[in-house]
Amino acid sequence: MKPLVLACLVAVAASSFAQTEPAAPAQTPAAAATPASIPPDSPKFGVYPIAYREIITKWLADRLLDPSTAKLEFNEPQAGEIKTKAGTASGYSVEFRVDSRNKFGMYTGFQKFRVVIKNGEIIWSDRVRG
Repeated sequence: MKPLVLACLVAVAASSFAQTEPAAPAQTPAAAATPASIPPDSPKFGVYPIAYREIITKWLADRLLDPSTAKLEFNEPQAGEIKTKAGTASGYSVEFRVDSRNKFGMYTGFQKFRVVIKNGEIIWSDRVRG
């Protein structure tokens, strides 16, 4: 008797499951960045750096001893001006953290940096203390 009741419950559950609508596909990070969320180009700040991760990664490749093993954490670009010793740098400011290997092969610990990207190029950089 119990196997018959169990079989009926499984059949009912399967039929009700089949009638439900399929779940919406999970939104990927690429789909999350819709054109509406990207600010318009401006002469003051330049073109929004959609590929800011790649720009920074290429820039770091010339500055790190072992760039292929670097661990990176990025914040989103923010339009603005950064006061520098030479004046101001206008563009998209991106803060990121880097943990890379030193000449002994040991990780140095995460260090925080900020760059300003304008029209696809890094025009200013500095290490953030604290």
